[in-house]
Amino acid sequence: MVMNRQGYIKTLEAVIAIVIILIFTFAVTPKPQPSYILPSSVENAQVYMLEEITMHEDVRTAVMNGNPSDTGDSMYGLIADIVDENMPTGFEYTIGVCEESACSFSIRPGGLPAEKSVYTAEAMIASAEGEVGTPRVIRIWMWRK
Repeated sequence: MVMNRQGYIKTLEAVIAIVIILIFTFAVTPKPQPSYILPSSVENAQVYMLEEITMHEDVRTAVMNGNPSDTGDSMYGLIADIVDENMPTGFEYTIGVCEESACSFSIRPGGLPAEKSVYTAEAMIASAEGEVGTPRVIRIWMWRK
């Protein structure tokens, strides 16, 4: 019995052609851009602010000894001074200090602006070596004016 090899070759050619068309289609099709893009000025400012906050011993001590639920606490003033000095032009912010990593936002009356993109960054502050205390999380929320 003689097999018809020409039918197999035509089928193989068709499969190879389909694979080439699919590769070309995937290579040429534009990739969707992510809807969330963090501006570099915001990212750089947030990183620098959080480094400044975590490096200043007086701020760290105030955060560990302060009352996160009291927005009039001196720790908020110390943090706000650093943030104000380094805030990019055209942005507003609010800060929060939390005793848990998943805390609700209640620092700014009315919450965060719902109609704007809000960029957030956080850092964990722990007690100094040899001291006992619950770590706290400092969050900075920023948005365009």
